[in-house]
Amino acid sequence: MTTMKDIAESVGVSIGTVGRIIHNRGRYSEKTAEKVRKVMKDLNYIPNIHARSLKQTKKHIFVVVVPYRDQDGGYWRLVEEGILKATEELVSFGNDVKVFPFDRYSSASCIDALSRALSSDAEGLLIAPCRPNDMRGLLEQSDIPYIFMDTDIPDLKRRTAYIGQDSRQSGVLAGKLMSLLITGKTSAEKEPYVLIVDPPGSNYHLYNRIEGFRYFMSAVMPEIKLMTIKAEIDDEYHFHSRLEEFCVKNPRLPSGIFAANSSVYYTASFLEKKGDEYTSVPLVGYDIIPGRERAVEKGTIDFILTQQPEVQGYQGIIMLYDHIVLKKAIRKQVIMPLNIITRENIHTFTGYMNG
Repeated sequence: MTTMKDIAESVGVSIGTVGRIIHNRGRYSEKTAEKVRKVMKDLNYIPNIHARSLKQTKKHIFVVVVPYRDQDGGYWRLVEEGILKATEELVSFGNDVKVFPFDRYSSASCIDALSRALSSDAEGLLIAPCRPNDMRGLLEQSDIPYIFMDTDIPDLKRRTAYIGQDSRQSGVLAGKLMSLLITGKTSAEKEPYVLIVDPPGSNYHLYNRIEGFRYFMSAVMPEIKLMTIKAEIDDEYHFHSRLEEFCVKNPRLPSGIFAANSSVYYTASFLEKKGDEYTSVPLVGYDIIPGRERAVEKGTIDFILTQQPEVQGYQGIIMLYDHIVLKKAIRKQVIMPLNIITRENIHTFTGYMNG
């Protein structure tokens, strides 16, 4: 049976655009409408009567609580793209999605955003709980259904679902990749070590990544010392200063570097600034950030693990809609696949930019 998704894919537009044309709501070009109607006719599409009824006697409102889009090297911009895509689809059925952003490095900002979200007219929340200690008390008192994305607070009984990585297994995989990069290259080194870059804003998610990495490296390469540098501020200049300080105190190059999130790009730009000897150090980290891909292309970053943040944002909103409006049973955990990206395959991934 033909669906709205089939029509959208045939025309090359979003499901939301198809919905607006079918229900004659919102903005769309007549040229696009003609293409959609032609495909509907060609595919013998019959509008879903149930979906029409959802345009609806009641307007459903969902709220998102996430960090500012440019934080963590632009990682949250990718999450926002997925949220906007889901919003476009749901608005065409008379729903609404509101975003309450916060500074993930500010307790006051986080508490304020979550408080306003919980006091709003939201029927369900999608939350990135990257400041768990600030959020826990407020969420324990809430009766509004909420879904966690990107990171989890697993002991909160009232959470409806979690969508994101298996964080510990992600760190284990990063450890395995690092071991492949440095095996056979450390035998001649005196007291070889791997540097772990612990980014600012530690939470359950980052803690488990680092623990998984440590577990694998200690089990497989116990002769490799693991050293940690903690960054307190999310900006490139600060990262460079912290790394330079470390290099002055530890003039021997590490055998490899593991960055536990998208701060891998700050680390890569530091290595490039230091020259060829430094860029030869194996580097493993996370997330494809638009505009930063050159570090992978050049081989400064050897492996990137990505957790599809745009998919998390999109699915999180759709899961709220399914749970609250359609009364569907939803999975309690949606674990994202761990994609491994290198210079050889980066051009095949969505979000890759040639400019």
